[in-house]
Amino acid sequence: MHIISSRIDAGIIKVRMICENKSEAKNLLSRMRASGIRIISAKLRTIREEDILTPRQEEALILGFIKGYFDNPRRIDLGALSKELGVSKPTAYSMIKRAIRKLIRQTLYI
Repeated sequence: MHIISSRIDAGIIKVRMICENKSEAKNLLSRMRASGIRIISAKLRTIREEDILTPRQEEALILGFIKGYFDNPRRIDLGALSKELGVSKPTAYSMIKRAIRKLIRQTLYI
């Protein structure tokens, strides 16, 4: 099990985590309930292989973030970023767009 994020909102602890499989998640929920933790809501979903960032997509996002591609105004343009990644501009754009799409799908549970 890996905790992705946690926060307290209006006295309620909200936790997002990844478990190896459904039985691990259900076991964890059972142990929490047995410990007296009141669970208001629990959503289980399977992460699809196609929703996991490839190493190159992760590299493009991290490099873009560090170099300021996502800043306003941008500190690096797509052309310069693509050169640092060693790919064409259309490829760099596609890598970033697909990575962002995957992150949105993971984050918003779409």
